[in-house]
Amino acid sequence: GKTPLLKAAAGNHQETVMLLLATEGVDPHLRDSHGVSILSLAAKHGHEEVVRILLATQGVHPDLRDLYNVSPLAEAARAGEVKIVTMLLNTGRVDPNTSSSTGETPLSRAAERGDASIVKLLI
Repeated sequence: GKTPLLKAAAGNHQETVMLLLATEGVDPHLRDSHGVSILSLAAKHGHEEVVRILLATQGVHPDLRDLYNVSPLAEAARAGEVKIVTMLLNTGRVDPNTSSSTGETPLSRAAERGDASIVKLLI
């Protein structure tokens, strides 16, 4: 099941995310049953402020991948989230060229959507 932090991030509940992250013992690297990280959930749902909060949290790894090797960057690219793609790239800590277990990259996901603005960011 999903933890309160996963639910808050997926639901774009920014204040709740901040409160939970400030709570001792709460792990910002929690994953759901598919290995999807909190950051990936927020990225694929377009929750820019939650992504910003997570990226500002010490210890949060911006390139944490799920069980299929899909990154938060790939999720944001597939969802057409230009601002989130930009935020993740600006960390300097994501690899835009790594492919998922099915061979998809963030670039291929953006190209599949026909999203020229994200393609430009990734090439």
